[in-house]
Amino acid sequence: MTLKRWQIGVAIGALVAVLVGLGVGLWLRFAGGKFEFDDNLYGRAELMEIDAAGYDELVAKKASFGLLVYQPLCTTSYDFTQIVTAVTEAEQVSFYQIPFSQLKETALAEVVKYYPSFVLVREGEVVDALDAESDEDTAIYKEQTAFYDWLTGYVTLREGAASGETGADSEEAAEDEPRLEAQLENVTYDAEKVNVYFFWGDGCHICEREWKFWESVETEYGDYFTLNAFEVWHNDKNAELMETFAAAMGDELTGVPYTVIGESTFKGFPEDFETQMLEAIKEQYQDSFDVYFDELIGTIGQ
Repeated sequence: MTLKRWQIGVAIGALVAVLVGLGVGLWLRFAGGKFEFDDNLYGRAELMEIDAAGYDELVAKKASFGLLVYQPLCTTSYDFTQIVTAVTEAEQVSFYQIPFSQLKETALAEVVKYYPSFVLVREGEVVDALDAESDEDTAIYKEQTAFYDWLTGYVTLREGAASGETGADSEEAAEDEPRLEAQLENVTYDAEKVNVYFFWGDGCHICEREWKFWESVETEYGDYFTLNAFEVWHNDKNAELMETFAAAMGDELTGVPYTVIGESTFKGFPEDFETQMLEAIKEQYQDSFDVYFDELIGTIGQ
Protein backbone atom coordinates (compact mmCIF):
# COMPACT_ATOMS: atom_id res chain seq x y z
CA MET A 1 0.00 0.00 0.00
CA THR A 2 1.38 3.41 -1.00
CA LEU A 3 1.05 6.15 1.58
CA LYS A 4 -0.10 9.52 0.42
CA ARG A 5 2.09 12.53 1.01
CA TRP A 6 -0.21 13.98 3.68
CA GLN A 7 -0.24 10.64 5.53
CA ILE A 8 3.55 10.58 5.60
CA GLY A 9 3.53 14.13 6.89
CA VAL A 10 1.13 13.22 9.68
CA ALA A 11 3.28 10.21 10.65
CA ILE A 12 6.45 12.29 10.74
CA GLY A 13 4.70 14.96 12.77
CA ALA A 14 3.49 12.41 15.30
CA LEU A 15 6.99 10.94 15.62
CA VAL A 16 8.50 14.38 16.14
CA ALA A 17 5.89 15.12 18.80
CA VAL A 18 6.76 11.91 20.66
CA LEU A 19 10.49 12.65 20.52
CA VAL A 20 9.97 16.20 21.67
CA GLY A 21 7.78 14.96 24.49
CA LEU A 22 10.43 12.51 25.62
CA GLY A 23 13.09 15.17 25.43
CA VAL A 24 11.04 17.60 27.46
CA GLY A 25 10.28 14.90 30.04
CA LEU A 26 13.95 14.04 30.43
CA TRP A 27 14.86 17.70 30.68
CA LEU A 28 12.25 18.30 33.34
CA ARG A 29 13.48 15.36 35.39
CA PHE A 30 17.22 15.66 35.04
CA ALA A 31 17.69 19.40 34.54
CA GLY A 32 14.96 21.96 34.91
CA GLY A 33 12.80 19.54 36.88
CA LYS A 34 15.28 19.06 39.70
CA PHE A 35 14.51 20.72 43.00
CA GLU A 36 15.84 21.02 46.53
CA PHE A 37 14.18 20.03 49.76
CA ASP A 38 13.26 22.75 52.22
CA ASP A 39 16.15 24.35 54.12
CA ASN A 40 15.16 22.86 57.49
CA LEU A 41 15.76 19.32 56.17
CA TYR A 42 19.47 19.78 55.49
CA GLY A 43 22.35 19.47 57.95
CA ARG A 44 20.95 16.59 59.99
CA ALA A 45 20.01 12.95 59.50
CA GLU A 46 16.57 12.12 60.82
CA LEU A 47 13.32 10.35 59.95
CA MET A 48 10.63 12.60 61.39
CA GLU A 49 7.31 10.96 62.22
CA ILE A 50 4.15 12.67 60.99
CA ASP A 51 0.48 11.74 60.78
CA ALA A 52 -2.23 12.59 58.24
CA ALA A 53 -2.72 16.07 59.70
CA GLY A 54 1.03 16.69 59.59
CA TYR A 55 1.17 15.71 55.92
CA ASP A 56 -1.76 17.96 55.03
CA GLU A 57 -0.08 20.84 56.86
CA LEU A 58 3.13 20.39 54.85
CA VAL A 59 1.14 20.32 51.60
CA ALA A 60 -0.74 23.46 52.60
CA LYS A 61 2.60 25.20 53.21
CA LYS A 62 3.77 24.06 49.76
CA ALA A 63 6.74 22.29 51.33
CA SER A 64 9.30 20.26 49.37
CA PHE A 65 10.37 17.02 51.03
CA GLY A 66 10.81 13.26 50.87
CA LEU A 67 8.34 10.99 52.65
CA LEU A 68 8.87 7.38 53.69
CA VAL A 69 5.64 5.38 53.84
CA TYR A 70 6.06 2.34 56.08
CA GLN A 71 4.15 -0.33 57.95
CA PRO A 72 5.17 -0.63 61.63
CA LEU A 73 6.61 -4.03 62.60
CA CYS A 74 6.92 -5.15 58.98
CA THR A 75 10.15 -6.83 57.85
CA THR A 76 10.04 -5.44 54.30
CA SER A 77 9.43 -1.93 55.65
CA TYR A 78 12.31 -2.38 58.08
CA ASP A 79 14.73 -3.44 55.34
CA PHE A 80 13.81 -0.50 53.11
CA THR A 81 14.00 1.89 56.06
CA GLN A 82 17.62 0.82 56.60
CA ILE A 83 18.42 1.89 53.03
CA VAL A 84 16.63 5.22 53.45
CA THR A 85 18.37 5.82 56.79
CA ALA A 86 21.78 5.12 55.24
CA VAL A 87 21.14 7.83 52.65
CA THR A 88 19.99 10.33 55.28
CA GLU A 89 23.20 9.77 57.24
CA ALA A 90 25.49 9.85 54.20
CA GLU A 91 23.93 13.02 52.80
CA GLN A 92 22.90 14.68 56.08
CA VAL A 93 19.38 15.26 54.85
CA SER A 94 16.20 14.45 56.75
CA PHE A 95 12.97 12.90 55.51
CA TYR A 96 9.51 12.58 56.96
CA GLN A 97 7.90 9.20 57.58
CA ILE A 98 4.25 8.22 57.93
CA PRO A 99 2.51 4.90 58.74
CA PHE A 100 0.64 3.41 55.79
CA SER A 101 -2.55 3.35 57.86
CA GLN A 102 -2.54 7.17 57.95
CA LEU A 103 -2.71 7.51 54.16
CA LYS A 104 -6.43 6.80 53.93
CA GLU A 105 -7.02 10.21 55.50
CA THR A 106 -4.93 12.03 52.87
CA ALA A 107 -4.87 12.51 49.10
CA LEU A 108 -1.88 10.15 49.05
CA ALA A 109 -4.31 7.23 49.27
CA GLU A 110 -4.84 7.63 45.51
CA VAL A 111 -1.10 7.57 44.83
CA VAL A 112 0.36 4.96 47.19
CA LYS A 113 -1.50 1.64 47.16
CA TYR A 114 1.15 -0.58 48.78
CA TYR A 115 3.85 -0.28 51.41
CA PRO A 116 6.64 0.49 51.77
CA SER A 117 6.95 3.49 49.48
CA PHE A 118 8.85 6.73 49.17
CA VAL A 119 7.15 9.89 47.93
CA LEU A 120 8.81 13.00 46.52
CA VAL A 121 6.86 16.21 47.07
CA ARG A 122 7.75 19.52 45.42
CA GLU A 123 6.01 22.64 46.70
CA GLY A 124 3.09 20.56 47.96
CA GLU A 125 2.69 18.50 44.77
CA VAL A 126 3.64 14.81 44.42
CA VAL A 127 6.40 14.39 41.84
CA ASP A 128 6.89 10.63 42.01
CA ALA A 129 6.34 7.67 44.35
CA LEU A 130 7.84 4.19 44.51
CA ASP A 131 5.51 1.26 43.86
CA ALA A 132 6.20 -1.84 45.97
CA GLU A 133 4.33 -3.98 43.41
CA SER A 134 6.31 -2.71 40.42
CA ASP A 135 9.16 -4.80 38.98
CA GLU A 136 10.76 -1.60 37.73
CA ASP A 137 11.22 -0.37 41.30
CA THR A 138 12.55 -3.64 42.75
CA ALA A 139 16.23 -2.64 42.73
CA ILE A 140 15.42 0.70 44.36
CA TYR A 141 13.99 -1.14 47.36
CA LYS A 142 17.00 -3.44 47.71
CA GLU A 143 20.07 -1.34 46.89
CA GLN A 144 21.20 1.91 48.49
CA THR A 145 22.88 3.05 45.27
CA ALA A 146 19.71 2.45 43.24
CA PHE A 147 17.61 4.40 45.75
CA TYR A 148 20.14 7.24 45.76
CA ASP A 149 20.19 7.38 41.95
CA TRP A 150 16.40 7.48 41.80
CA LEU A 151 16.25 10.20 44.47
CA THR A 152 18.90 12.40 42.88
CA GLY A 153 17.24 12.02 39.48
CA TYR A 154 14.68 14.45 40.88
CA VAL A 155 16.37 16.19 43.81
CA THR A 156 19.58 18.19 44.04
CA LEU A 157 21.12 17.34 47.40
CA ARG A 158 23.34 20.00 48.88
CA GLU A 159 27.01 19.12 49.25
CA GLY A 160 28.72 19.62 52.58
CA ALA A 161 25.43 19.88 54.40
CA ALA A 162 26.69 17.88 57.36
CA SER A 163 26.80 20.14 60.37
CA GLY A 164 24.86 18.59 63.17
CA GLU A 165 25.00 15.47 65.28
CA THR A 166 23.50 12.40 63.62
CA GLY A 167 21.21 9.96 65.27
CA ALA A 168 24.01 7.36 65.14
CA ASP A 169 26.28 9.72 67.14
CA SER A 170 23.72 10.64 69.75
CA GLU A 171 23.83 8.94 73.11
CA GLU A 172 21.39 6.06 73.38
CA ALA A 173 19.46 5.34 76.52
CA ALA A 174 20.28 2.13 78.29
CA GLU A 175 17.81 -0.65 77.57
CA ASP A 176 15.84 -2.17 80.42
CA GLU A 177 16.04 -5.84 81.12
CA PRO A 178 13.23 -7.74 79.38
CA ARG A 179 10.31 -8.48 81.68
CA LEU A 180 6.69 -9.56 81.44
CA GLU A 181 3.89 -7.77 83.23
CA ALA A 182 1.54 -10.78 83.30
CA GLN A 183 1.56 -14.49 82.71
CA LEU A 184 0.60 -15.65 79.23
CA GLU A 185 -2.74 -17.39 79.10
CA ASN A 186 -3.02 -20.83 77.49
CA VAL A 187 0.75 -21.22 77.17
CA THR A 188 2.04 -24.35 78.89
CA TYR A 189 5.29 -26.28 78.92
CA ASP A 190 5.37 -29.87 77.62
CA ALA A 191 8.63 -31.79 77.91
CA GLU A 192 7.68 -33.75 74.77
CA LYS A 193 6.90 -30.71 72.62
CA VAL A 194 8.66 -27.49 71.70
CA ASN A 195 6.74 -24.26 72.03
CA VAL A 196 6.68 -22.21 68.85
CA TYR A 197 6.11 -18.49 69.42
CA PHE A 198 4.85 -16.91 66.20
CA PHE A 199 4.45 -13.13 66.08
CA TRP A 200 2.51 -11.92 63.05
CA GLY A 201 0.56 -8.96 61.64
CA ASP A 202 -2.98 -9.03 60.31
CA GLY A 203 -2.59 -7.91 56.69
CA CYS A 204 1.04 -9.02 56.35
CA HIS A 205 1.32 -11.17 53.20
CA ILE A 206 4.52 -12.87 54.39
CA CYS A 207 2.79 -13.78 57.64
CA GLU A 208 -0.04 -15.36 55.67
CA ARG A 209 2.49 -17.62 53.92
CA GLU A 210 3.89 -18.72 57.27
CA TRP A 211 0.38 -19.39 58.60
CA LYS A 212 -0.23 -21.71 55.65
CA PHE A 213 3.06 -23.46 56.37
CA TRP A 214 2.09 -24.19 59.97
CA GLU A 215 -1.30 -25.49 58.83
CA SER A 216 0.36 -27.73 56.25
CA VAL A 217 2.70 -29.43 58.75
CA GLU A 218 0.20 -29.84 61.58
CA THR A 219 -0.79 -33.40 60.63
CA GLU A 220 2.75 -34.75 60.29
CA TYR A 221 4.56 -32.75 62.96
CA GLY A 222 1.79 -31.67 65.33
CA ASP A 223 2.96 -34.15 68.00
CA TYR A 224 6.29 -32.34 68.20
CA PHE A 225 5.32 -28.68 68.62
CA THR A 226 2.68 -26.33 70.03
CA LEU A 227 2.00 -23.17 68.06
CA ASN A 228 1.42 -20.01 70.11
CA ALA A 229 0.52 -17.12 67.80
CA PHE A 230 0.36 -13.43 68.70
CA GLU A 231 -1.01 -10.72 66.37
CA VAL A 232 1.04 -7.52 66.89
CA TRP A 233 -0.13 -4.90 64.36
CA HIS A 234 -3.45 -4.34 66.08
CA ASN A 235 -2.57 -5.44 69.61
CA ASP A 236 -0.17 -3.22 71.56
CA LYS A 237 0.35 -5.75 74.35
CA ASN A 238 1.37 -8.41 71.86
CA ALA A 239 3.71 -5.91 70.18
CA GLU A 240 5.38 -5.27 73.52
CA LEU A 241 5.53 -9.02 74.11
CA MET A 242 7.36 -9.51 70.81
CA GLU A 243 9.91 -6.86 71.80
CA THR A 244 10.40 -8.62 75.14
CA PHE A 245 10.97 -12.00 73.47
CA ALA A 246 13.39 -10.50 70.93
CA ALA A 247 15.38 -8.77 73.68
CA ALA A 248 15.57 -11.99 75.69
CA MET A 249 16.80 -13.88 72.61
CA GLY A 250 19.37 -11.18 71.83
CA ASP A 251 17.74 -10.26 68.51
CA GLU A 252 17.42 -6.90 66.82
CA LEU A 253 13.74 -6.74 66.01
CA THR A 254 13.02 -6.06 62.34
CA GLY A 255 9.27 -6.68 62.28
CA VAL A 256 7.00 -9.58 61.47
CA PRO A 257 6.92 -12.42 61.03
CA TYR A 258 9.17 -13.19 63.98
CA THR A 259 9.28 -16.77 65.22
CA VAL A 260 10.97 -18.39 68.21
CA ILE A 261 11.51 -22.17 68.29
CA GLY A 262 13.47 -23.29 71.32
CA GLU A 263 16.89 -21.68 71.00
CA SER A 264 16.32 -20.74 67.34
CA THR A 265 14.79 -17.55 66.02
CA PHE A 266 13.57 -16.65 62.53
CA LYS A 267 13.06 -13.15 61.17
CA GLY A 268 10.91 -13.05 58.05
CA PHE A 269 9.89 -16.14 56.11
CA PRO A 270 12.00 -16.90 53.01
CA GLU A 271 11.46 -20.30 51.37
CA ASP A 272 14.43 -21.99 53.05
CA PHE A 273 12.94 -21.25 56.50
CA GLU A 274 10.41 -24.05 56.05
CA THR A 275 13.19 -26.66 56.15
CA GLN A 276 15.09 -24.85 58.91
CA MET A 277 12.02 -24.55 61.12
CA LEU A 278 11.22 -28.25 60.79
CA GLU A 279 14.82 -29.11 61.61
CA ALA A 280 14.66 -26.89 64.70
CA ILE A 281 11.47 -28.64 65.81
CA LYS A 282 12.92 -32.14 65.31
CA GLU A 283 16.15 -31.24 67.10
CA GLN A 284 14.59 -29.42 70.07
CA TYR A 285 11.18 -30.95 70.75
CA GLN A 286 12.31 -32.97 73.80
CA ASP A 287 13.14 -31.07 77.01
CA SER A 288 13.60 -27.98 74.89
CA PHE A 289 14.80 -24.60 76.05
CA ASP A 290 11.83 -22.24 76.33
CA VAL A 291 12.60 -18.53 76.58
CA TYR A 292 9.28 -17.82 78.26
CA PHE A 293 9.48 -20.48 80.98
CA ASP A 294 13.27 -20.52 81.38
CA GLU A 295 13.93 -16.76 81.37
CA LEU A 296 10.93 -14.46 81.14
CA ILE A 297 8.39 -15.96 83.49
CA GLY A 298 10.86 -15.57 86.35
CA THR A 299 10.74 -11.78 85.98
CA ILE A 300 7.02 -11.53 86.69
CA GLY A 301 6.36 -9.42 89.75
CA GLN A 302 10.04 -8.58 90.31
